Amino acid sequence: MKHAVSRRFIESDRVGEGIFSGMDTNETAWVSIRPLNDGSKSRTLMEFCSRQVPVPYLTASTTDPAVKDFQKMMEDAVAENAQTVADKLEKLLRADVAVMPSPEYDLSTVR
Repeated sequence: MKHAVSRRFIESDRVGEGIFSGMDTNETAWVSIRPLNDGSKSRTLMEFCSRQVPVPYLTASTTDPAVKDFQKMMEDAVAENAQTVADKLEKLLRADVAVMPSPEYDLSTVR
């Protein structure tokens, strides 16, 4: 199964301000979630890869410290988003485990 999601926002009032004026970023990312059988345990492996490249427009130079600051800000945002996703997935997993019947629970008696 393969799913793809893409969003692009173009709005006149969404531009860089101050030292980030005229800057943009080009971002590509992928996520892979697949089963990982590890001996007697069945696990899930989640891989995430993101590439961000600051795209300076107009007179901004790639050696300009503002471009490096912009890139660092974007990297921090990706790391924060990844941590948020991981935290939410962990909460979902813990909720699922909490409602799972114990091995000695006989499901055949439930109607």
